[in-house]
Amino acid sequence: MKTFRNVHIIRKAFAISNLAPSAILMGKNFDKTAEIRSKKLWIIFALCLLGPALYTLLNGEMLPKACFKGSCFNLEIADTPEKRALGLMNRSSLDSDTGMLFIFTEEGRHVFWMKDTKIPLDIIWIDRGLKVVYISSETPPCVADPCPIYMPKDPALYVLELNSGTASWLGLSEGDIVEIK
Repeated sequence: MKTFRNVHIIRKAFAISNLAPSAILMGKNFDKTAEIRSKKLWIIFALCLLGPALYTLLNGEMLPKACFKGSCFNLEIADTPEKRALGLMNRSSLDSDTGMLFIFTEEGRHVFWMKDTKIPLDIIWIDRGLKVVYISSETPPCVADPCPIYMPKDPALYVLELNSGTASWLGLSEGDIVEIK
């Protein structure tokens, strides 16, 4: 009974692409038309998945980057309340050339904490004019509740999280300008 049910499921799956299910189940050759149709479907499926990446490559567009003093970092963007709340939580690593840019709808003294964040980070607050207004360097993960909070002295529209020690390595300080590409 179980074998019959599996055969029925396979027949339904292959009916979508007009393949001969009995030929596939039996290991026999099926007609060329069905084979060509199947390959076309796979090509269309692959193009749908890879289309945005191909468009980006062909048009020379790149992922957004934040650049300081000649060093650039690929950006993951947190621009919704859900993405900002999740941030870099539960990640065991962050590529050395990558950061997360939090984009807020209004300038403010946006508070951050390191709850459920497994890696130490540099947290950099940036104002509307792309000027660094505050840096929390080598911010450690929270190990016990209540977690400490980190807040800038001045309002910021953006917050950038990079691997711990990056700000120091770059010689980054308040007043420096970030270039977003």
